Amino acid sequence: MTYKPMTDKIRDKIKMYVKNKADISELIQDIDIKGENLSNTIIKTISRKKCDIRGTDFSGAIIGEVGKVTNLSSNDFRNCSFRATKFVGVIFLRHCDCRGCDFGCSYMQDVEYQHSDFRNCNFCEAVMRLGVDYGYKSKVDSGIFQDLTKHWDIEVKQEGITIKGEEGKNEN
Repeated sequence: MTYKPMTDKIRDKIKMYVKNKADISELIQDIDIKGENLSNTIIKTISRKKCDIRGTDFSGAIIGEVGKVTNLSSNDFRNCSFRATKFVGVIFLRHCDCRGCDFGCSYMQDVEYQHSDFRNCNFCEAVMRLGVDYGYKSKVDSGIFQDLTKHWDIEVKQEGITIKGEEGKNEN
């Protein structure tokens, strides 16, 4: 699908919707949102696949809707900010490139992120599920567990990590 370019008129409408705590889904339905400021927005309905959404600011946004599935699979989200974003309902973030994203303080409890790349991301104080079903074959930095446990009363030692099928290769 080809998306129309974002205009100043749409940006102004988005700002008005943010002030009124209104859903911007209809405003961005056919619009290219790459690199845009969508912070503090409400986006109940968005379904994009194989899109370049790099550098978009979703900080403080509410994405999705209770009882619904939002499909954001196969997108390029590199260097986006999802700081303090609340993902509502079930969110498919499968096969996505999320390298360099900030997920700090975000709420991602029902985000399914299978086969996605989360290297060089920030997850400080994020709420997310760690598990086989939700994160199957996802890529994360090897130091994520050191970050996760830095204030716990346990010691995590990091040694060379062997990636299945890539004997002797370390991935950081």
